[in-house]
Amino acid sequence: MLPGRNDLCYCGSGKKYKNCCMDKDLQKERHERRLKEAQKQYAEIYAKLYAYSRKEEFKNEYKRAEEIFYILDNEEVKIKFERFFETYYMQDHITESGKVIATKFYNDPEIKLTNNEKLILQSIGNSYISIYDVMKVESDKILLKDCFTGEELYTEETKLLNGFVEGESLMARVVEVSGVNLLIDITVKIIANVKDFIVNDINRLFKQYEKDCPNMKLFLSYHTYIFYRYMQQLLDEASSAAMRNESGQKKEEPKDNTVVSILESIADKECLEKCIETWKSYEESNSEIKGSEYGWAAAVEYFVKKEADENITQAQISKKYEISPSTLGKRYKELKSSN
Repeated sequence: MLPGRNDLCYCGSGKKYKNCCMDKDLQKERHERRLKEAQKQYAEIYAKLYAYSRKEEFKNEYKRAEEIFYILDNEEVKIKFERFFETYYMQDHITESGKVIATKFYNDPEIKLTNNEKLILQSIGNSYISIYDVMKVESDKILLKDCFTGEELYTEETKLLNGFVEGESLMARVVEVSGVNLLIDITVKIIANVKDFIVNDINRLFKQYEKDCPNMKLFLSYHTYIFYRYMQQLLDEASSAAMRNESGQKKEEPKDNTVVSILESIADKECLEKCIETWKSYEESNSEIKGSEYGWAAAVEYFVKKEADENITQAQISKKYEISPSTLGKRYKELKSSN
């Protein structure tokens, strides 16, 4: 029999074995209670937000959000990703007024919110989907590192991340509720080459649109739909095939980062000449033009097609140019006001 076997804790704490085990059990129990309470609080505010989002005034916004979100206009696909879509629709979709529904809910004078509910809504407003590396796995928490911002955070969602080991990666969305980092809505393990592709693609897009989104966090929060489209490709073969087919039909990358070059690469041939003419006219009459070239190119094609009475939506053009609908709306208004 080893000396001290019944008296010493071999975890190195120096406490009596029984007392140490009790401390660990109590700590684990506290973590579980904190996590369950945070999940409950999020579920309650989610339910209220869901009910609010079903108001008649948002009926058209729901349809616009579907156009942006889904790769395929297919009922089976919609049912499969309905929960993900609902989160996007309520928390990310920018309405015609320039605000997301969660913000409208927060600011509605008829809605009575507690201080804690307001804090949760603020956290929801600041949340975004990102790619995280698993840095450290402990019994009661896991350390994650954001691949885009480099920020690290602990989450107590150990059951949800059961099986993850250090060095693996996931696509996830974090919302802080009462001091607990919850992983809500989407949590998907991704292999190294998929991670590298997504990270490189997002960094490429950020460079294109950083004139409209000066920092990565803002860019990620405005472009969550891109991650939801990645998610559909990862989890649905039909959506993946559709995106592969769409990619195969894309034109070459623009020769340079100018509005004309982007239009030549992306705009429909039938309206290309009119688009270039419209842009050059706008450019000549405006000495200071701010914003990303892709945003302006999208606005030009949208403007030209609207002027020709074509049945086109901002959602369709936004998806085509891989920009946020809010950016398109902003540039379109500026373009329209000068014509």
